[in-house]
Order: sequence, then C-alpha cells, then structure tokens
Amino acid sequence: MAYMLYLPLLLIPRTLWESYGITLKNWAKSLKLLVLTSALFLLPFAIASIALSYSKGFHKIPLSLILIQILGVALPEELFFRGYLQTEIKEMTRNPWKSITLTSILFTIAHLFKGITPLNVGVFLPSLIFGYLREKTGSLLAPILFHALSNILFFSLF
Repeated sequence: MAYMLYLPLLLIPRTLWESYGITLKNWAKSLKLLVLTSALFLLPFAIASIALSYSKGFHKIPLSLILIQILGVALPEELFFRGYLQTEIKEMTRNPWKSITLTSILFTIAHLFKGITPLNVGVFLPSLIFGYLREKTGSLLAPILFHALSNILFFSLF
C-alpha cells in the first residue's frame, strides 16, 4: 500500500519537483539538521527506552528491514505527506506551522488503520519533526532519512 504513495511522482511535472521537496539542492544543510535532530530526539529516546527498561537494548535487524524502511516506508510516506500534502496545505494556508500540524494530523490518522493504540497515535510528534525538517531545508532528504532512522531505531530496540 505504501508504494501507492509514489503516485505524486507521476502526477507532478518534473519541472515542479523541487517545489515539492524532491531535490538534493540543500543536501549539506539537510544532513547537518538530520544529525542535530537525531542527537536531540533519537538519542534521548534510545537512552530513555533502555534506562526505563522498556527495551533490553539494541538487537540486530536485517538489511532487508532497513531497505524496506527507507524505500518502502519512509520515502513514499514523506513524498506523499511532506512533499505533496504539506506543500499543498502550505500553499492554501500560507502558514508553514498550520501546514506542518495539519499534515501531521493526517499522517497520524493514516496510521490508525491498524487500530487506535498509543504507538499509532504516537507518530504525531515525529511527524511534526518530519514536517519541520521539510520546511527548514526545502527538501525531503532530511525527513526521509530521519523517518527511516526513527523506524529502524524503534525496530532495533523493541
């Protein structure tokens, strides 16, 4: 189902891809912000999960899961939610924080198809971070990588 989220690539003319964040133009800024954001959010999450005994520590995850998280989850979800929806909502509202928040609400609702659980509702906060990264860099690179790292970290801890 996530592969259907690649649909915007077919609908958006290539000349507009950059306006939807499909660009590597700010790759250095994206990677710097990715490292900073990971240190501020993912590192404390991992430490707290282990310290509070929610997790017994890191365990090895297969390369196939890593590739699935990047290509089958993070990339299509970010392309659709941050690339397409957030851009369109920002265009309508003229307010980046409204677009980030509304996109995050829609992202969370999309994750509730499996049921209303704390984990499924819990995607809202990371979604705000994905949206912020998209807004600050003008690119989908940082949100895609942060999204994938978040998922990979979660699966390696639990």
